[in-house]
Formats: sequence, structure tokens, C-alpha cells
Amino acid sequence: MRHYWTKLGSLLSVAEVGEWVEHAVQLPRDVARLFLDSSVSGYDFAELARDTSESGALRKEVGVRTQRQRNTLARAMRMRLTGVGRPPNISAPLVALGTPKCTSVHLAWAVADGGGFPTHKYRLERHTRTNSQSTGTQDLLQRTGPILWANAHDGQWSLVADGYFHDFIDEHLLPGISYDYRVAAWNAIGRSAFETVHFPTDTRSPCNMLEYLGAWAILPIGRFTSCSLIVVQYAFTAFVLFFAVLRILDHGVRSDAYHPVFLTLSRLYNAFLCRAPFVGFIMPDHVMMHFPI
Repeated sequence: MRHYWTKLGSLLSVAEVGEWVEHAVQLPRDVARLFLDSSVSGYDFAELARDTSESGALRKEVGVRTQRQRNTLARAMRMRLTGVGRPPNISAPLVALGTPKCTSVHLAWAVADGGGFPTHKYRLERHTRTNSQSTGTQDLLQRTGPILWANAHDGQWSLVADGYFHDFIDEHLLPGISYDYRVAAWNAIGRSAFETVHFPTDTRSPCNMLEYLGAWAILPIGRFTSCSLIVVQYAFTAFVLFFAVLRILDHGVRSDAYHPVFLTLSRLYNAFLCRAPFVGFIMPDHVMMHFPI
């Protein structure tokens, strides 16, 4: 009985159950979201695993729709409750291969012992330390990249990599900021303990000017480009819709009685198509004849 409650107590948290469904049982994230929305904890496993039919709690209360997913969940819950197997164990610490560079670090860790169940994934996370920079460095970084500075100092662990591998190169470090990394292994029973390592700024290679400017400029440029493309897309869509509305309003009238805005836009459009080298692929001649000039 004591062994039963020991196993059950390892999944008391609702958040841990959500992670367990997604990463240990390997079901889609929307199924894990059902458990979170229903506030399912480890204490509910015995009742949920009892009946996997359409009238059972997994279907009626949690909302798991498919029979296959309900059977998979019930089997995993029973293994968890009865103590079959154990979470994996990473026997060696998380280390850096070589000297960490200005904006990148190569991390490696040992193969996890799954305790009878194979390890099927590793999750590598990182977060920054806000108290690791001098006041002068903080002021400089805040002036050069205030948005990135705020994102880099949110104090939360963020996912860097997810999959089955034993090393990873993180190439998105910012100059002058210290990082903590942690890695955990998952098998069908659960998650291993985290292996953590800290990389202060003085353990990384110094940045040259190009690396420093590039690290703080690439992300803003990428965001600006992405936003610009979205704006262009919406503007082009609005133009096409406006053009179509004007054409509908002028349907059935003589060409010399078309709306003046439509005539102007039509002439500009045809002028562009006539001079574009790819006009034959976009607008054949028999289609262009329907546009007034």
C-alpha cells in the first residue's frame, strides 16, 4: 500500500500530468490540454483507468474521443500506479564540448538508463540569469536591443530542443548574458531528474564586433521582414477585393461608363502586366482582353 501511494504521489501536480500525457504517453498536445482543462491529477488515475468505454470518465469527464487513445492512457496509468518500470536516469552531467563561443555552445549528455523501458526523447531547456551582468553591460545591451533584452530576461525556462539525441549546438546566445541549461529524459513511465549546467559570460569566448552586432541585429531584422510581408499580404488582398467590388458594381454597363477608380486601377494593372517579362505565365492574352484600357 505504501508503494502504491509513493507511485501515486509522484504525479500529484496537474501540470505534471499534462506533461506526462504529452511526453511519456506520447499523445498529441490537444489530449494533454484536455487533462489540464479538467484539472486531472495523479489521484484521479485509478478512477480514470477503470473504464475506457464511451460511458467511462476518460470519455465523459476528460473528453478523450478515440478508443485507442483511451486504451493507451489507461494502460500507462495502470503501469504508473502499480510500479511497473521507472523513469529514466541520466548517469553523467550535462557538459559543454569545447569552449563555449560568443553566440553558441555545444552541449552533450550521457545516454539515459530507462530501467527496462527505452528512453524515447530528451528535452533541452535554458534560461538566463538577470543578475550576472555588470550595470554598464546591462545599460549597453538595453540600448542596443531593448526588446531582445526583455525576452532574454523573462526568467522562464524555454525549450531549446526536443527529440532523441545526445548532443546539441545552441547557436542563439546573446553576448554578455549568462545562461543555465537543463536536460531531462523521458520514457513511457515518466521524466528523469534534470541535469543542469551554468555558463557565465566569462567562460565563453569574447565576441568580435561582427558577432556582437549580428547577434543583436538578426532577430529584429527577421521580425521586421516577417511583419512587412504580412502587411504586404493584407494590402494586396484588400486591393484585389476592392478591385473586384468595383468590377461588380460596373457589371453590365458600357466600358466608357465604368467607375473612374476602376478605370484608373485597370490601366495601371494592364500597364504593369504588359511590361512584365512573366506576363504570359500570369495573364494570357485572351484574359487581358476583358480588361478595359
